[in-house]
Amino acid sequence: MQYRIYHQTTYTYSAAVALAPHDLRLIPRSDGHQRLRSLSLQILPTPQGHSPVLDVHGNHIQRYWWLPQPTASLTIQVTSEVETYCANPFNYLLESWAITLPFNYPQRLATSLHPYLSLPVDPVAYELAWQVLASGDRHVLTFLSDLNNKIYRTC
Repeated sequence: MQYRIYHQTTYTYSAAVALAPHDLRLIPRSDGHQRLRSLSLQILPTPQGHSPVLDVHGNHIQRYWWLPQPTASLTIQVTSEVETYCANPFNYLLESWAITLPFNYPQRLATSLHPYLSLPVDPVAYELAWQVLASGDRHVLTFLSDLNNKIYRTC
């Protein structure tokens, strides 16, 4: 299956700012499950330079930096085309601890996930997730389906 993904973020500042380096994590992976067919990035103001970075999880990141020149906005547009090789997106088996929400992670996994589970949570996203969870049966697949449908209907 082929996907065309478009993303735009615009930051508008109340006063001109000098941009610090930015790490963009908007590049889809190319691996045995999918192939990145094309990628187009447009950034305004135009960065002075950039370099590719591979994070500890094998994700491709682009690090951009600018001259210390004040700007009142930053716009990032990314268009990518991805071909996936997975014919059946439901070809997986859930672990017994991952069938109902909230998860009770096994200790070996909880330790690995700790840096992610201890991050601050966006209160709006948190409330949305709990609203969807409260209206369902706590089954993870029902929750994910309901959450995707709610996002699709309301965004």
